[in-house]
Amino acid sequence: MLISSEPGTDVAPLLELDTCGCFYEEAAKDRRFTFTVGVKLHVGNLPYSVTEDELRQLFGQAGTVVSVSLPTDRITGRPRGFGFVEMENQGEAEEAIRKFDGYSMDGRSLRVEMARERESRG
Repeated sequence: MLISSEPGTDVAPLLELDTCGCFYEEAAKDRRFTFTVGVKLHVGNLPYSVTEDELRQLFGQAGTVVSVSLPTDRITGRPRGFGFVEMENQGEAEEAIRKFDGYSMDGRSLRVEMARERESRG
């Protein structure tokens, strides 16, 4: 979750919450803070050579990119061919899907969709 210090303005400066959520509890009491939750997209069929910066630049054409993540194989450390891009809001996420689902990158057709919650591995 990202926090902006000025209500109704851009999400800057941003503050990350700590893992225990302690800052959130304190900030929630203070009406000077607004909370912005991004919309996460799953990007599949990525070229293995793509970088986080390249994805950030590409998806930035559809709006504000909050974060980019490219998972790697735990054993080999090589890219897994998919990633996640978090857009600032629903409208920008939908625009990114419209623009980049089927987009050709290094001869590969990207597959862009709303990310789903990870199923529990019980």
